[in-house]
Amino acid sequence: MPEARTPAPRLPLWLGLWPGLPQLWLHGRFAGLAAAIGFAVLLDFVLATSLVWTEIWEPRAAALWWSGVGLVWGGSLVWWVAAGRRQPEPQTATPAGDLFPLAMTEYLRGNWFEAERQVARLLRAAPHDVEARLLRVSILRRTGKRVEARRLLDVLSRTDAATKWQFELERERERITADEEVGREAQPIDSAQHEKNAA
Repeated sequence: MPEARTPAPRLPLWLGLWPGLPQLWLHGRFAGLAAAIGFAVLLDFVLATSLVWTEIWEPRAAALWWSGVGLVWGGSLVWWVAAGRRQPEPQTATPAGDLFPLAMTEYLRGNWFEAERQVARLLRAAPHDVEARLLRVSILRRTGKRVEARRLLDVLSRTDAATKWQFELERERERITADEEVGREAQPIDSAQHEKNAA
């Protein structure tokens, strides 16, 4: 039986008292800012021409301006009461969001192929995900693809989103260098061992 959904909580009425304020306050939208500023300019203009520069309009024109202000304000308030007071439904987790823990689990188990497959799926859904790209570098390093890992790391370190990941990027670079040095040291030993076995 499907789970009963509780209705989204209603937001306070005072948010709708100024046109554009709900969009600006709740979502930080520039459209809300533009609407709030536009309404402020309109209200200031009508106040100034009605109370200070009364000679600009005839009383009938001033009444029309005030009715325009009232319509904008009332329309905004009605919209807020009717449609806008419900909080947006929380977004369901996208499949891409579930792939990172899956990829990390496979990585920690040492299942490099499966981890790389999950990271590839994740990067198709979210190509700029720095954590996923960093995990891919680590998988490439562990599977011996150090040249590709270094190339991907260089590309990743040049992105703006990677600035907060500098420590991890440098650690990964050090690990790649250390793996390369271990590989160079192990190669002569392996060839000497091969010659010894051949004799």
